[in-house]
Amino acid sequence: MNHPQLLPESPDERDTARFLRRFSELISVGQSASYLRHAAGLIDELVGRLKQTEELLQDEQMIGAEHIARRRMAEAELQTVKLEIGKLQALRAEDAMKLKSAAESLAAERRFLTERYQRAEAELVEVSDELQQMQAKFASVGDTHTVVPVSTLLSLRAQFESLAKEFRKSGDTVSDVMCEIGVSTVDQALAGQGD
Repeated sequence: MNHPQLLPESPDERDTARFLRRFSELISVGQSASYLRHAAGLIDELVGRLKQTEELLQDEQMIGAEHIARRRMAEAELQTVKLEIGKLQALRAEDAMKLKSAAESLAAERRFLTERYQRAEAELVEVSDELQQMQAKFASVGDTHTVVPVSTLLSLRAQFESLAKEFRKSGDTVSDVMCEIGVSTVDQALAGQGD
């Protein structure tokens, strides 16, 4: 970096200070010699101060440049952190949406399973009631009765009717009447009137 110099490049100040000292030696007595030496000292002091000031200025400029570089680095890092925070916030929002969706799905599944459980429980109560009724009926059947499926009774009735037709055709009235009695008995059993 090019820094402006406070001291000129030419050795004018030094030459002037040397000239004043030599001249004061020539005069060596009187107040003028003392003014000349004092002026030469002041010039040297001012030149020294100017050099110190220039060095301080250069130091300050270097420190300022370092601060600017650090500031730029900090701003770049801040921008990177902001971008990362933005990405993390987007991921968090996405995760929140997924979590919300999963919670809603879980709640819907829970409602479905609860309803299914309640229906199953109601069916169980109904089946248990039917089972108790059937057990009560079976308990009252005893040794003199038997339990036959309705489909078997319907099949038996159809066979009695078929046999009755055949016996009627052949003229066997007794067998025909016996088959008609069988049909009537099956009808009573189906109607719940048979004991």
